[in-house]
Amino acid sequence: MGYKFERRACNICGSYEKVFIGRRIPRACRIDDSLIVDIFKCRKCGLVYPDPMPIPEVKQFEENYGNPDIYFPTVISEKRLKFYESIVKKIENYTSTRNGRLLDVGCGRGELLHVAKKYGWNTFGAEVSKTFAEYAHKRFDLDVRVGNLKDIGFASQSFDVVCLIAVIQHAQDPRSLINEINRILKNGGILFLETMNNESLLYKLGDAYYKLQGKRITTHLSPTFPCYQVYGFSKKSISYLLKNSGFSVIDMRIKGGISTTEKVEIKTLREKILRLIRTACFLIADLFHSGQVLLTCAKKEKKVLFVTNGTKLAPATRYRVYEFLPYLEKNGIKYCVYSMFSERLTSRMIRSSTFSGLDRVLCYAHMFIERFLRSWKIIFMSSGFDIVFLQRATFPLGLEKILRLRNRNIIFDIDDAIYLPDRNEPGFIGFIKRLAKKNEVISVLKISKCAIAENQYIKDFISRYCSRIFILAGPIDTVKNFAKENYEDKNVATIGWIGTPSTAFYLQMLERPLRELAGNFKIRVILIGAGQYNIKGVEVHNIEWSEKTEIRNLHEIDIGVMPMPDNEWTRGKLGCKMLQYMANGIPCVISFTPTTASAVKDGVNGFLASGDKDWIKKLSLLIKDAGLRRRIGLAGRKTAEEIFSIDNNGPKLLEIIKDMQ
Repeated sequence: MGYKFERRACNICGSYEKVFIGRRIPRACRIDDSLIVDIFKCRKCGLVYPDPMPIPEVKQFEENYGNPDIYFPTVISEKRLKFYESIVKKIENYTSTRNGRLLDVGCGRGELLHVAKKYGWNTFGAEVSKTFAEYAHKRFDLDVRVGNLKDIGFASQSFDVVCLIAVIQHAQDPRSLINEINRILKNGGILFLETMNNESLLYKLGDAYYKLQGKRITTHLSPTFPCYQVYGFSKKSISYLLKNSGFSVIDMRIKGGISTTEKVEIKTLREKILRLIRTACFLIADLFHSGQVLLTCAKKEKKVLFVTNGTKLAPATRYRVYEFLPYLEKNGIKYCVYSMFSERLTSRMIRSSTFSGLDRVLCYAHMFIERFLRSWKIIFMSSGFDIVFLQRATFPLGLEKILRLRNRNIIFDIDDAIYLPDRNEPGFIGFIKRLAKKNEVISVLKISKCAIAENQYIKDFISRYCSRIFILAGPIDTVKNFAKENYEDKNVATIGWIGTPSTAFYLQMLERPLRELAGNFKIRVILIGAGQYNIKGVEVHNIEWSEKTEIRNLHEIDIGVMPMPDNEWTRGKLGCKMLQYMANGIPCVISFTPTTASAVKDGVNGFLASGDKDWIKKLSLLIKDAGLRRRIGLAGRKTAEEIFSIDNNGPKLLEIIKDMQ
């Protein structure tokens, strides 16, 4: 017979570690016993396969898959079509899509497509056998393409459902087949797969029968005789394959066997007894979930590469990426987070505003080198994901153009006016920063498919360079951040601030108002994450920021403050601080900018302040009145829940991701 034999590793996991199951001989089919193959099971994923693998030559392949009337053991009867009708109904249980595009890979005689077409589906078939395809077209007038699925070249994301029924066990390269199906399926599309269960009771009984006779023979697979099965799958191996090919399994079940109308009449007593035994095995197997057929329904998942401008130490990274991740994962989005900067450099970057002279120059040089090197890794990683989500991340030396060649589905998220320097630095370094920042942001906007802004001010800038823009404010986790309980008067009122050393210089705006308040009231000031910051004449407690103690420290605060000037840079800020105060039910006083005024209604869910007198007046009101603190704090909490919460913004981001084609 026309076969060549090839040594192979496990097709699914690539492992060479395997255990010998037994030899497969075609004696039952009265075929030449000299074609003996050794069957193995992968130790890692459980895939069953012959080694060496018999690969049919062209003439042999055509002989194997030639006449459909010979190959298929069943007639096309009403009972057979009812069986395929049940499959179509199962598929429709798993998808909300109706009358969509359905592809049957290895469609054979076309029975499934014929039934699906009657149910209103726009059907297509793919079939390696030319004679099978011609039969399906002639019998049912179906659109069936001939060839390997990859060679046919269907457009990416062009099908709502792909069926793979009794096919994958015959494929020489199952992993490539599943990857190609992933490519042509729409995001959220359904793969319906049926194959033989190599952990079935029938196989175990067959192998045990030969073992009792002292023979190293197995009943697994049929690589060189009908029906030419070269791979055997189990729940474990199918799950491994699908998970590593961008699918999530939404249903998997095992049934006893396939009920069909066989063409061969049962005449002899022996045949009747064997049929009864087979039927009994199927019934018993059903009871123990060890049947012959493995049915799997899987959904194509979106894979997103989140490229962040720092690790979780950076507040913007925590809020614009990490807050969303549990929600996205719950809704079937797979992700990987990769930072432009290491943990150590992120820590230095947060403190960079406190550096001067050579330390500052060295920090910026380190940032440039690390960003340049990590940009290349991001570029190479990007082709393995459906979407690249850039959280403030820009690229040096125009590398974003190479990124776009690798992946066109780029989302650029901007929650600050990062196209501007946050401080007016003098000298050459200040000039380079001003020039590089804006040019890099504009370059990334131009190659992005869409952009996300935190507020209208940033959206107005983005709109000059990117036409598809969404606004996502926040978000804030209103479960992790919960309303404080104690608003009662205390001997000492606690005014609090949370941030990083890079934003602590804004506290200078409050030094005079706080000193005056300290002369009129008993107050203390808690600064979380500011480093070592002191205000002459005011009791200040500096607390090191920690994710573990953040909420507990916030709940010690009676009044939250967020001072900053009203300028081009700060108008791009909504403010993590403000959202944290609101979500934790802490009444807050916030510097007025058009952006903060879009979230805070003065005297309703917070206070807005402009100038020293305003700060003193509004902080005094809250210091004196515990009832006002409670009312403002709970109103702020309500705003956080209704506008800035994950519950409100998570579905918006999910929709943006799902709509990316």
